Amino acid sequence: MAGTLATLALWYTDRGSAIVLYPALWAAVVTGAARRVDALPGLRDVSRRYHVHVSVFAVLLGLLHGVLGTLDTAVIFDGAAPMPAYGPVVLLVGVAVGALFTGIAVLGFLDPRRFDRPGVVHALAYLGFAAGTLHALAVGTDVTVLVVQGVFGSLGVVAFVLAVRVLDGLHVGPAAQ
Repeated sequence: MAGTLATLALWYTDRGSAIVLYPALWAAVVTGAARRVDALPGLRDVSRRYHVHVSVFAVLLGLLHGVLGTLDTAVIFDGAAPMPAYGPVVLLVGVAVGALFTGIAVLGFLDPRRFDRPGVVHALAYLGFAAGTLHALAVGTDVTVLVVQGVFGSLGVVAFVLAVRVLDGLHVGPAAQ
């Protein structure tokens, strides 16, 4: 009985951390992209104020989810918890993508000034967000049609902010007189 309760507690804590993690990652990516977008001054100012805090929270929560997910997977392969309906191959691919996300998130979060090309290192956050999205859609047991629609809607907002950032970066100012 205690093993079953511990397994359920692990499962719910893992799922709960994932449910909070995805919006935190989304907020970290959007605020990171909007920090230098002059075309959206309100979002730019909020982003400059809160991006680091949101990103620290997201990275720490991602690490927690990675540890819990690894323990959850070990419990499943140990036989103490049932195998998900999608089977062991998808589970292991999901764990691999989750590990990839964790590695990318840690690299992207490191002080980018330590590297020769800091923008490239910090841009790994976008790749990490993409890996996290694939991980959530592939092995997320809480994924429903509504959740998928929300994920695609949130991706639309990320794409919009990134597009505005790129276009804003191309702006060279008024023509010289």
